[in-house]
Amino acid sequence: MEMIQRHPSGLMDEMRKKWIGTVPTLNAEQEEYKGKLRDVVILGKTWCLTVFGSIGNGKTYLSQVAINTFNNGRFEGGIYTTQPIIQSELKDGKTSQGEVFKKYSSAPCLVIDEISDRPNDWTDYVKTAIENILIERHAQHLRTVLIGNIEGKRLLEMFDARVRDRLSEGMVMQMKGESLRRAYGE
Repeated sequence: MEMIQRHPSGLMDEMRKKWIGTVPTLNAEQEEYKGKLRDVVILGKTWCLTVFGSIGNGKTYLSQVAINTFNNGRFEGGIYTTQPIIQSELKDGKTSQGEVFKKYSSAPCLVIDEISDRPNDWTDYVKTAIENILIERHAQHLRTVLIGNIEGKRLLEMFDARVRDRLSEGMVMQMKGESLRRAYGE
């Protein structure tokens, strides 16, 4: 069973060929991020990494490589997904909230990308579903990465106090660099 969700950009096909240890970084910030991903996704030193910052500085790219490394190393069952994919699953009528909860709360490793607080995206229904997933993942100490292209304070304020408290037990990183999309050929 394939646990990696396909990203609309098709990046996952490219990422399946790469390993986190072999991806060259383009700056010190990416090197730090790669190390924190390794600590959470591969080594399980802490349950969560919350990363935020401007677009195009490698957050998604490196997280997808980390999931590939997790799934092709001694582990399997890691899921890369996005908030829009979760929203779609919750709204499609084919998947119950319980099924969405089970799928994402019990995956051995989970990356949720494109966390957004836009009112049309961050409805109470979506917020509650993602918060419940995160609370359960924390309880089981399951590897989790959250990625948002928004200011860190805003990202953390999206969640209620229970979730913020649990996220504070993990690592937080802000990526400030300029877009590197041309360097990656995107």
